[in-house]
Amino acid sequence: MMHRRDHLTCLGSRCNRNQQCIYGFPHRVQPTTSVDEYGRLHWRCRESEDVWVVPYCPALLRFADCHFHFDVVFTVNVFSYLYKYLYKGPDTAFFAVDDIIPSDGPMPVNEINDYQKGRYLSAPEACWHILEFEVTRKEPAVESLLIHLPGRNVPQFRQHDGVRSSTSLLQRYFLRAEELSHLRYEDYYEQFVLYLYHDEDELQDHDHLEKPCHGVVRKKASCRVHIDKVTCINTVSIRSGEVFYLRMLLLHHPARSFQDLRTVAGMRFNSFHEAACDIGLFDNQNEGQLALCEAVDSLRTPSQLRFLFSQIILEGYAAMALWMEFRQPLSIDHMERIGNEDLGYECMLQNIDDQLSQCGRHLADFGLPSPQRRSIELLNEEIYLRNNSASFTAEKNNMCQQLNEQHRIFDHIRNAIHSQCDCVVFIKGRPVWGTPHR
Repeated sequence: MMHRRDHLTCLGSRCNRNQQCIYGFPHRVQPTTSVDEYGRLHWRCRESEDVWVVPYCPALLRFADCHFHFDVVFTVNVFSYLYKYLYKGPDTAFFAVDDIIPSDGPMPVNEINDYQKGRYLSAPEACWHILEFEVTRKEPAVESLLIHLPGRNVPQFRQHDGVRSSTSLLQRYFLRAEELSHLRYEDYYEQFVLYLYHDEDELQDHDHLEKPCHGVVRKKASCRVHIDKVTCINTVSIRSGEVFYLRMLLLHHPARSFQDLRTVAGMRFNSFHEAACDIGLFDNQNEGQLALCEAVDSLRTPSQLRFLFSQIILEGYAAMALWMEFRQPLSIDHMERIGNEDLGYECMLQNIDDQLSQCGRHLADFGLPSPQRRSIELLNEEIYLRNNSASFTAEKNNMCQQLNEQHRIFDHIRNAIHSQCDCVVFIKGRPVWGTPHR
């Protein structure tokens, strides 16, 4: 079954939400099935036509004898999703039969009327209303605080009143007043409310003005008085790498900038991971390094080492340090086959990148160098030229000795190339016919 290609423009579209398909069509072209950081599968789509194919399971299609959308998700959100459907009560359906066929296409969908005519109250919801329990009120208010790496914040569209800007909550936390420097990320938004500030506004005793920053709409922080609020930093998977360690630093220490989070006792580290380990949030012992050392000592094959290396860096370990230490055993098979160290490293990086791509990641995501992706034929040609360079040099010298008056032109062009000088040469030649044999 194929998804409609005019799904965003057709009359009565049910998947169009803000000019985007809620089912993610068209999918992206990728050679293998991958899993993103949210635990959702992205199926293999090798051709441009495959991006419109609705995911399906042949066994279930044969069993149900109908078409349906098949998806696989394995995150903790599945439990809340199943809980909702188990306890929401019996379901109902609203349908209508109409023999009027409009000439200008299908009838438009009126979701308001559909909801009013098809709405029902299940037994749990009816009991809730009879006991006069509140249905929608949530107390205390809970706010989810987003985090991001430097330069990776998602910009907000600027409204006509200038309320929103490209500044994230984390960046506003860094711009807080000096007297609030002792507050952690969560404490700041639990204890204070942000309001727009204008130059003519008077600051009260409980107001604190943000530091000015170019391109940022300035706000003031006022103490929260009447309503309690709970804040929590978004949960981040350990596979997210530096974002995971950034979250742990924000949970335990106040900071004024990203550089401040990477600075411990006056020493600035290159990564949030190193800073978190130095202050004792994590063990300094590198388990990824120990795992690779044990695999090398137990004489594992280079292919097995490359697979283990891919899984270790996916778990969030520093990839560059491990690659610099173990790149020799990771590529020893390619080096022996090719006979060149640089080409062996390149083939090894290609193998690791192929394994990472199955999980939707690439070498650049971990700071590793990207291979040039040269074909096997080109690599074999380079190996052949390198192994036979001595015979090619001898053949070149032999041919140069056979030059007569051409030697002067050859030397002139070669010297111009070596000295990188401009050279214009016009050569006109004609065959010289020898004396015919009688």
